Amino acid sequence: INGHNYGLRLRVVNTSGFAGNFGNTLYAVPSANPNIPPPSAPTLNYGSGGVESATLYWNANSEVDFLKYEVFYKSPSGSWTLGSNVYGVNSTSTTIRGLRIPGVYSFKMRARNIAGNASGYSQTVDVIPGEVPTPGGPGDNNK
Repeated sequence: INGHNYGLRLRVVNTSGFAGNFGNTLYAVPSANPNIPPPSAPTLNYGSGGVESATLYWNANSEVDFLKYEVFYKSPSGSWTLGSNVYGVNSTSTTIRGLRIPGVYSFKMRARNIAGNASGYSQTVDVIPGEVPTPGGPGDNNK
């Protein structure tokens, strides 16, 4: 992942399976390739609420270097959180589950290409997830 510090250590193993000691740790921080432009920002069309969930719909990305969509959400009392990584250029929807705090959730997304460059964010879409039905409540035919 771009911007994260990674440590690498190597050791030699001979054909008999004997492993030597690890060498010194080398650290590297990969960065996005500046020669490949970021993808276009996705168009987040709409969202619909389900039981403690929200399903979001967008237009598919047609760029050849597309890698994934990153879908973020904000609960009624929280901050932006990565809710899902959606791989596949033809993907046009995803469902975020576990939305248990009652109220309006906001969603936005961005695209990322194989060079690690991210697009700008889409517009924001608000969704109200449904509650888990109470046994014996309205619509329960098993009373």
